[in-house]
Amino acid sequence: MEVAVVGGGIAGLSAAWRLSAHHRVTLLERHAVAGMDAHSLDLEHDGRTTRIDVPLRVIYEGYYPTLIGLYQAVGVELERTNYAGSFSELDGPVYYRYANLIVGGRSVPLPALPLGRASLRINRDLLRFFRMAPRALETLGESEEPLGSWLGRAFLGTEFTEGFLIPTFATVCTCSSASVRSYPARVILEYLTRGLTFGGVRRVVMGTREVVKRLTAPLAEVRCGVQVRSIRPDADGVSIAWQGGEQRFDQVVVATQANQASGMLDAAYRRERDALARFAYEPSEVTVHTDARLAPRERRHWAPVNLVVSREHDKPMATIWMNRVQPSLRRLAPVFQTWNPIIAPHPDTVKAHALFERPLVNAASLVGAREMSLLHAQPDRRIWFCGSYLGPGIPLLESATATAARVVAAIDRQSVASANAA
Repeated sequence: MEVAVVGGGIAGLSAAWRLSAHHRVTLLERHAVAGMDAHSLDLEHDGRTTRIDVPLRVIYEGYYPTLIGLYQAVGVELERTNYAGSFSELDGPVYYRYANLIVGGRSVPLPALPLGRASLRINRDLLRFFRMAPRALETLGESEEPLGSWLGRAFLGTEFTEGFLIPTFATVCTCSSASVRSYPARVILEYLTRGLTFGGVRRVVMGTREVVKRLTAPLAEVRCGVQVRSIRPDADGVSIAWQGGEQRFDQVVVATQANQASGMLDAAYRRERDALARFAYEPSEVTVHTDARLAPRERRHWAPVNLVVSREHDKPMATIWMNRVQPSLRRLAPVFQTWNPIIAPHPDTVKAHALFERPLVNAASLVGAREMSLLHAQPDRRIWFCGSYLGPGIPLLESATATAARVVAAIDRQSVASANAA
């Protein structure tokens, strides 16, 4: 079949690569390069160029089985990296740190100095939390009880919940602290109980550009700089229109954000648009820079990932010390990648800046995901949707890849059924 995939993030790339095994696939991307690599940076130093992924993407082994399987299938090499963390208040000292000790190929998180009273209490409640999480997850079942409500009856200290847990997941989910509290508690607990603690963290050795290259290699066509204007049903297919062109396809996979996808759809796709409208997004920004003011005050307390909280800001600032994460940068002066900077880096230090929207998980989004699943089960389906917003769990690379795999499996089943009927 002639299949179009709209969007070149990991959802679109993985869907296109899987579909190319049996169909002729065209990838449509609005950026000048596939979206997954659209914001990355070439850093010039000592007469050399080092590619920095923007945003940085890391993989926790226990939570990313679909993505890791995909990378293995196309020969993308992964390497272990140190993703230890520090926590501090704005203009204040670090109050909690942990290190990663590699033992027998496993990553063991250990509390690091300084061990003040707050640090000791966070460690105590962290151990309690991990002990109670499996049973709590079993008790919650499919409940949609928000994390904030569950924490209110979990008898965990404020220093742990407000100083560690909420900032950590506001960073993981790239959203505000208030939005983390609205997440279903089971989603957060599941993330922590899937081998996350000791599985270790990995990154792609050659970066996102290598991922894009390998996943697009078997495609029939990759068209960049294409801003889709409309998607409408056609006789036995779907038509896509953009400035200067229009084409009919047998199947279309829309792998953009939900709020972008709904704007492309013709009024004939009313139910799809209604389902997509249930997904909310929050804006986030990321800056690559060399301004050490966005790192902890004392350099001896810098960690690969440094979370800074402020009572005046509902989003923690996450400053990644890239030299500790990416081996090719280790001998250079400090380079940072900061999510949601509370203070602006000096303009002369900024190397790149990008704006993103990140999907939220709440009661409305769960309804939207169920509605989309019902639509995908309709016979003779011609238009499909995938992306992190539709996946189980936290909307990360894994959920994007998993939803793409489900869509491709459904298209292939439909194709086989049609062939057998003929």
